[in-house]
Amino acid sequence: MKTLSSALLAGLSVLSLSAVASTPDRSSCNVWMLACHYTNTSRETDYNINRVVIHKGEDSSAAGGASWFANCSSGSSAHFFYDKANGYCYQCVYEADVAWHAGNSSTNNNSVGIEHSGWTVNDDTSTACYDQSAGESGSCCYYYAVPCNRTYIIGHSEVPGCSTGLGGGSNCHKDPGVYWNWTYYMTKVAANNHASLRPAPASSDKYAPSFNLRSATAAICTAALPATAPASIATAWQTLGSAGMSKEANRTTPPSESAGYRAISQAVGLKS
Repeated sequence: MKTLSSALLAGLSVLSLSAVASTPDRSSCNVWMLACHYTNTSRETDYNINRVVIHKGEDSSAAGGASWFANCSSGSSAHFFYDKANGYCYQCVYEADVAWHAGNSSTNNNSVGIEHSGWTVNDDTSTACYDQSAGESGSCCYYYAVPCNRTYIIGHSEVPGCSTGLGGGSNCHKDPGVYWNWTYYMTKVAANNHASLRPAPASSDKYAPSFNLRSATAAICTAALPATAPASIATAWQTLGSAGMSKEANRTTPPSESAGYRAISQAVGLKS
């Protein structure tokens, strides 16, 4: 990154700070941490959001789970990750974009994916976690008209695509497991199905109301690529004008340069 121009570096620094500080879809979420893998779309234009899929991440904390999504070795993502102990929230993918969480492309395209730390074999989800997660599901019921019932708010285990029929999605996942308290959760979802959960959008841009990186970084994104930039940064830069950022290039980006890569892809919203 030291080889990039000073103007680009300054722009990327601003972008990185903005990305960390902003939570564009849900103001009660505590941290915005961009996942490495997702598909850029403009839902509800490209796809209708009509599902919420509930997951358990088989890990000890939401911080660890969200960090894994930011790692390009993960191959997966979800829109939100809630901590089992206290309901602390990480948003990892914009709701307008498709997260890679269900193991079923149709379900991914039409759903919001909500992960929770913890294990399917344990009854380890706190009331605070249920309440915070149900707030997001309830806001999806209101904001996207997702029907507020168990036909449309489902567990990963209920996603189509398991070849054996013993689980959900292509990998036959069993989460959130038998200890997930659906009765309590759905009661809280229904209680959170109201308009006060979302601010009115400031514009039609998918990043509204918090910020619009596309227009804010137009000058940076049209700047010339320094000839001495590392190859991985060059790959990222050269694909900015394409229909989607290269997942393979991102997957092989060295850790020392991955922050810059993510900042570039975030800047124009083209990463798929």
